[in-house]
Amino acid sequence: MSEQRNEIEVFQSNLFEKQLKKLSTNELTLVEDEIDIIIRNPEIGEQKKGDLAYLRVHTFKMNSRQVLLGYSWKDTELELYPLNTRPT
Repeated sequence: MSEQRNEIEVFQSNLFEKQLKKLSTNELTLVEDEIDIIIRNPEIGEQKKGDLAYLRVHTFKMNSRQVLLGYSWKDTELELYPLNTRPT
């Protein structure tokens, strides 16, 4: 039996790309690891309600701050939205 693997296309909003450029190497590695977690389990994030029902938010810690990573998932496409941080 052959195993078929679908390639995931990852799209980033312009603002998300700008935010990534401002991160240190360690922070960037952490965000990339969290994106890999989302790819492995797209339902890990909390689904929003109402007009934002297409959006999920994955929460993780970076430098003792809570980071919210918004994303939408459709078939084999992952679209990433700007990071939002909150003090813990």
